[in-house]
Amino acid sequence: MLQFESTTAETAPETNIAGNAFSTQKMVHASLLLLMSVIFTGMLTRMGLSHLYSDPKSELVASDPYDLANRFCTKQHEFFDVALSEIKAGQKKSHWSWWIFPVAPFVVNGVEKGSATNRAYALRDLPPNDLRGDDAAYEFLRFHCESVDLRSNYIAMMSAVADQLEAGIPPIDLVGELDDPKLRSSLRLFERISRGNDAEVNEVCQRVLAAMLENIDS
Repeated sequence: MLQFESTTAETAPETNIAGNAFSTQKMVHASLLLLMSVIFTGMLTRMGLSHLYSDPKSELVASDPYDLANRFCTKQHEFFDVALSEIKAGQKKSHWSWWIFPVAPFVVNGVEKGSATNRAYALRDLPPNDLRGDDAAYEFLRFHCESVDLRSNYIAMMSAVADQLEAGIPPIDLVGELDDPKLRSSLRLFERISRGNDAEVNEVCQRVLAAMLENIDS
């Protein structure tokens, strides 16, 4: 131990040179692997066999274009039981509304005005319709991963909200003044996109909106 710590000035450059050489070797190795991958993919493309090779990252984006797994499934896997228990107890106490009450982008006169968190968790359609959220919300109801079924969780949560509101608890007392508008916005979005294609979701949304004396979207 002491001998290692007392390395002389003359040996330090040799150590640095060795370290630099090792780093250079790693960079060269990585570059060669990338080059081989590009060449191999090009060969398959020219041969009409590009379907035999796929990039795992590209597959993930293709199967989850709205990033629902990372933004919602992961969070709900960790927080949904707590959130549901708080609502059933009559008052939201912790922070979870962004991934439990999902909303479309907040847009005023064609310009997005939402906070950074709103933008991060908004159900956003793909360009050029990225100021809307209908397609993303529809996909939200079909998506599940990590043992999380987003549709089932949404129904369970909104059913619990409806029970509390119908029992006489005011919306602001139940979810708080800041999350009351978010809850209303989420319900209007999902009520609208579920009309004619998901009776169970539509029914629970209408139930909560009625209890909140909130109009549905046209």
